Amino acid sequence: MSDLADVVRPYGDTTGDGRVQVSFTLPVPGVTPADRALGEGAALQLAGKMGMSPAMVVHTKPVGPDFTFFIVYGRVSHLVDLSLVTVAEREFELLSPAQVNLRIAASLGRKLVVVGATVGTDAHTVGIDAILNVKGHSGEKGLEYKGTTPGEVASYLAHALAPATAVAEARSWSRARPGGRPSPS
Repeated sequence: MSDLADVVRPYGDTTGDGRVQVSFTLPVPGVTPADRALGEGAALQLAGKMGMSPAMVVHTKPVGPDFTFFIVYGRVSHLVDLSLVTVAEREFELLSPAQVNLRIAASLGRKLVVVGATVGTDAHTVGIDAILNVKGHSGEKGLEYKGTTPGEVASYLAHALAPATAVAEARSWSRARPGGRPSPS
């Protein structure tokens, strides 16, 4: 049995009130008042299925003509038992940029070409950029090192075209001028 001190509940306004805030995008238009009403209803339905009650939509924003971004605030009754939390240990050594560059040079003898794209209906171009870019994401550095040539191929790339497009782009970048990008035609 867990000690009561190991059991916690989220809080937003006062300790232990169970208040949480979640954000997500739904594939519903948010342009007209009718669109927004339908989208907010869908967002509240999803919040209810996630165990939020009561829940309220506190922010909506259309994302293009066919999607809407939502922020929902509400209460959950779930508790977390800290004594049952397991933390996964990193399975590999975290290398510094200098160590990455040395390993690339020793293994390949040339720059490593890293190609990123989003496929199908996925448009996470900001995420791809963060992964490839030296600034990285969530405190982790991206793949833009001295020994790499990162580049983003496309958004909404058809699944069937992804491998051939990635290979063609990688070959183009590996023959590129210094700095990694192909020379303009």
